[in-house]
Amino acid sequence: MNVPSGSFSAGSGGGVDVGEVRKFLGERLPGYAVPQTITVLDRFPLTANGKIDRAALSAQAVEPEGPPEEDPPPRPGLEERIAEIWAELLEIPPPGRGRSFFALGGDSLLATRFADIVRRRLGAELSMRRFFATPTIAGCAEAIGQEIGDPHSHEVEEGVL
Repeated sequence: MNVPSGSFSAGSGGGVDVGEVRKFLGERLPGYAVPQTITVLDRFPLTANGKIDRAALSAQAVEPEGPPEEDPPPRPGLEERIAEIWAELLEIPPPGRGRSFFALGGDSLLATRFADIVRRRLGAELSMRRFFATPTIAGCAEAIGQEIGDPHSHEVEEGVL
C-alpha cells in the first residue's frame, strides 16, 4: 500500500505538534496528498554532496505513535456496502465511516474504479469532483444517497453534529 509520508526538521525550536502540522497541510493540500505518517527529525540526513539523503530519510520513517483515531463503523445499509467495496478495492478490512479513501492507500485510478463499481452495483453516478471533495464512506454515502434518492443517507445521528 502506497501512502504519503513526510518528514520535517523542527530545528532548534522543538516541541512540534504533529497533529497541527497535519492540520496545516490538510488546509493547503488535497486529501490524497496529506502525509499519513509524519516524522520529526532534529536534522535531515545529508549525502556527501550536501543533498537530502532520501534513502536514509525513508529508513527513519516511523509509524504514527499511539492508537489510531477512533473511527465509528459504517452505518447499516449504504455505508456498509461502500465499506465492502473499499475493502475489496484496497484489499483491507472494512474501514470506519470517517477514514479517507486516500489515507487508506487509494489513488485516482482506484477512485475511478470505485465510481465504476458504484455505477454498476448501486445504479448511481458519483462524480470524481464530489468524491475528491468528500473521500470518506460517510461523504460517499451522502452523495450516492442523494443520487439514488435514499432519504437515510444523510441523516445525522442523534446528539452528533
